[in-house]
Amino acid sequence: MKNIGWIGLGNMGFPMALNLLSAKYNVNIHSRNQEKSKAFSEKGGHVCASLPELTKKSDTVFLMLPDDDVCAEMIEQIKATDFAGKLIVNMSTISPEASVRFDTDLKKHNIRYVEAPVSGSVKPATEGALVILAAGESKDLEEVSACFDILGKKTFTWNTIGKGALAKLVVNYYMSIVVSGLADSVLFAEKIGLEDSRILDVINAGACASGMTQMKAQPIINKEFKPAFPLKYMYKDIRLGKEVGLNSPMGNLMLELYGEANKEFGDEDLMAIYSYIKKTEK
Repeated sequence: MKNIGWIGLGNMGFPMALNLLSAKYNVNIHSRNQEKSKAFSEKGGHVCASLPELTKKSDTVFLMLPDDDVCAEMIEQIKATDFAGKLIVNMSTISPEASVRFDTDLKKHNIRYVEAPVSGSVKPATEGALVILAAGESKDLEEVSACFDILGKKTFTWNTIGKGALAKLVVNYYMSIVVSGLADSVLFAEKIGLEDSRILDVINAGACASGMTQMKAQPIINKEFKPAFPLKYMYKDIRLGKEVGLNSPMGNLMLELYGEANKEFGDEDLMAIYSYIKKTEK
């Protein structure tokens, strides 16, 4: 399987597709983003003029899209092309219910389906260091395992569609707690007269240090929250968690916190939860 179609050239999708291209896969793209399409073409990728051209030239199509609705729209369009017997790998973060629905529907059209949401943001996507949470038939997972090895540092697999999506919601819920806790702790330090750069050094030298606290330290110090993972998507994922059973005091607090922050800071990085907490602090 060397002919790949890739749909979704956002902050994550673009570097992921480039990594497959660098690994000598033939990567076909179809995108309305002319700037990204041109940049991908200049790297040696093939830009398809239409979706039917992409599905004809590709054995497997990867999706890296924002939400359930966009995925549903794209899958409907793929079904309308000649794609029978081939494979869709959906790396988007979507609801487990939608993923199960896509799988059931695609089977009726003799199209195979794997879900494979990822844990990580732009930097690990660029470095091929994502954590991949994949679910599907064993033979289909095996077929794309080499691609997963290029895109990520570790792949966890389940044979039941929906389990990968559920795992991603758990991971992102945990991330929401870590990020908001980091923001609140730094603001507490500032309030009592400690420099945020020093307290971040202290946090990252101790037992509570993590890749997330290290990655988000500089944006806090610089007060610049360029979106690696937009806050609005974190809010979306907590809402999806709520739909499948998240109903703890902390879960309800995260839903309210990120929901309110989303109104003003949704397009900034999720670390902009710092800006929201600071604005509302008494």
